[in-house]
Amino acid sequence: MKYNFLNLPKALICSNKLDKKLIYLIESLGIKYIPSINNLNVNKNIMDHPDISIFELKKNNFLIAENLFLKYENLLKDYDLQLIRDNEDFSESYPNDSFLNVFKFQKYYLHTDKSSKILDKLMKNMSFKKLITKQGYSNCSCLNINDNIVITEDYSITKILNKENIKFLLVNKGEIKLPGFNYGFIGGSGIQLSDKLFLFSGNIKKLSYYDNLISILQKNELEPIYPDIDIVDFGGFVPIY
Repeated sequence: MKYNFLNLPKALICSNKLDKKLIYLIESLGIKYIPSINNLNVNKNIMDHPDISIFELKKNNFLIAENLFLKYENLLKDYDLQLIRDNEDFSESYPNDSFLNVFKFQKYYLHTDKSSKILDKLMKNMSFKKLITKQGYSNCSCLNINDNIVITEDYSITKILNKENIKFLLVNKGEIKLPGFNYGFIGGSGIQLSDKLFLFSGNIKKLSYYDNLISILQKNELEPIYPDIDIVDFGGFVPIY
């Protein structure tokens, strides 16, 4: 299969528990796989998840959990990035593990009133409007398709999106795996790599809503790529350009 290699990230920060087949697929695209650093302050089953400890403010501009800042600064020293240190006190108890698990879409960002204070200030400075939800794992819960439509398993989030006239697809819960939990979330299982490619962590044909998902991808002229393994919530993917 031939892929469009234009405008792909140089690297992806991904879970250090990533399946070997998924790593192989990423590297076959010429993208460097950078294993995440565990956040030992949160639950062991999600401590490897990049979207717990890193928030992408804009391209190559990241807000990083304070306890991991120096480690990521050293890990990413060869890239031209702007890294900002967060100051929230992460812990295992929810919502104190979700300060940075914020979903960004168009000129909105979605989270509870417990998101990082630094994040709130920076997003306001960039003229983003905050949409308040009760779902602290909002980035895990939402998948951004081409900044055009949001896919989510969370009904409460769809009500918020609807008020802003944001297109969405509500899908079934429980079909994404997450070791240590009953199930994971769609937002932690994929990323748009370019204006032509969308990467998933596993075989989306196994999803009950596959036909609807493919239809959306086709309408947005996106080609899905994925390894033939179970689709897992790995805590998303952080692109470096």
